[in-house]
Amino acid sequence: MKFPKLFKKAAALVMAAVTTFSVLPATTAFAAGDIGTISFDFTYDRNGNAMRYNSSAVFDGYTAGGTGSYKYRMYVDGDDAFCIQPGVPLKTGNTLKKNSSQTWNALSSSQKKAVGLALLYGYQGNRSHLSGSDDEKWLATQTLVWEFVTGCRESTGAYQQTSQKAYSLHFGSNYPNSGAAEVYNQIVSLLSKHNTIPSFMSGGADDITKELSYQDGKYTMTLTDNNGVLADYSFATSDSKVSVSKSGNKLTITSETAFDFDGSVRITATRSNVPTVSSSAKLIAYGDPSLQDVVTGVENADAVKAYLNVETPTGTIALKKTSEDGVVADISFTIKGENFNKTVTTDENGNLTVEGLFPGTYTITEQSISHTPPLSRSPLREQIGFAHLRLELPPPCRFLLKHRGVDIIKGVGFGGKLIDTVTDGGQLPQDFVKFRVRLLAEPIAFDHRTEQGFFGISRLAHKFIEVFRFFLGHPEKDLDISFPHPPPTFCGRQVC
Repeated sequence: MKFPKLFKKAAALVMAAVTTFSVLPATTAFAAGDIGTISFDFTYDRNGNAMRYNSSAVFDGYTAGGTGSYKYRMYVDGDDAFCIQPGVPLKTGNTLKKNSSQTWNALSSSQKKAVGLALLYGYQGNRSHLSGSDDEKWLATQTLVWEFVTGCRESTGAYQQTSQKAYSLHFGSNYPNSGAAEVYNQIVSLLSKHNTIPSFMSGGADDITKELSYQDGKYTMTLTDNNGVLADYSFATSDSKVSVSKSGNKLTITSETAFDFDGSVRITATRSNVPTVSSSAKLIAYGDPSLQDVVTGVENADAVKAYLNVETPTGTIALKKTSEDGVVADISFTIKGENFNKTVTTDENGNLTVEGLFPGTYTITEQSISHTPPLSRSPLREQIGFAHLRLELPPPCRFLLKHRGVDIIKGVGFGGKLIDTVTDGGQLPQDFVKFRVRLLAEPIAFDHRTEQGFFGISRLAHKFIEVFRFFLGHPEKDLDISFPHPPPTFCGRQVC
């Protein structure tokens, strides 16, 4: 049915009064800016035909629509508005209070966001990109608002429709309103993809970590998006040395250099085709306990982001030191490679492990033991039954004397403190006995009044020996102690 343009507004006022009924509440004084006045108008399809309800339905005890009844759009102080209580009475001239809708406040957070998205992707934020007449765009948006507030459509995820109860009010075999239905489908398509992210990413910043492959001198990875939304996203990296490029449904990540050990780079994808409005724009809900509540305006949605963390591959070098004399602990090795130089020592079993190495060539070198000239020494003869070797030692250190892997003497004393003693006599075997001394990093308490120290003489297989030559090496290196051939003879309580 077509109406002459001059009579549209007048007819709308009459029809609104005829088809809706309400009882106005007692008047309360509010500031002028807090009150909105309601008005209505007919809706027309792209061919100029007035649009009608396809059917009726009951929501919370109120009947909405009615097959063949004209469909009106509403305004608050001339601004486009959308009903959030289908079937509840409202007529021209009624007033509603700003930010006072009990119905809006009762909606869940996700329902409010879904309504906001319907407005943003629909009439309020995206009308210039939708087909159809202005009224068809409004009706399509109103249908989605009703679906979200009545639970006929999920308010999270892909926003799937759960019931056609609200949809059938406007679209069906009685009055198809096909132009508005086409717009409705456009908005639904946009909404359904709003929260969809590339299949290889996650909404959680730390959920997914992938390792780049080392190929042709660089680190790279190509990922395929099975959700078909890659084109809708822009990408950024937390490190400028990592680049990303899109080609169809494939994303390629590349880095010319390795990342720091234990480090990763975050790739952030942000949905880029969401409609935007002024940052000052707001969605406002108007309400009155006895009247139909409505919303006006629109606001920007939260950014949709997805994340992927990437790492460069690393390797591990492990080796085991062997030695004929059995000394394998605390042996130093230097490992060198491109931008890598590290010295490590073996554990007590001769093992060492270096992790976090990037692909490349590495040289492993065992550090040689440098010796200094012998220290001054002078054998002492004690009449109390002890034989000692007197040494001038470097700054306070702690020594360990070993023979064939067996601890013989531990420790060093300063200031005349005796560490080990000889209490018996005897003669060493007729061979050249060689010991190894390890200089330990941990010092012991010393009397610093003197730099002279006593290195005790120890029992070995019930034979007694006197140290003749003592070579002191670099700290934390191996030291040699040798004994003369033939060895000295101990007689009674004196060295002969």
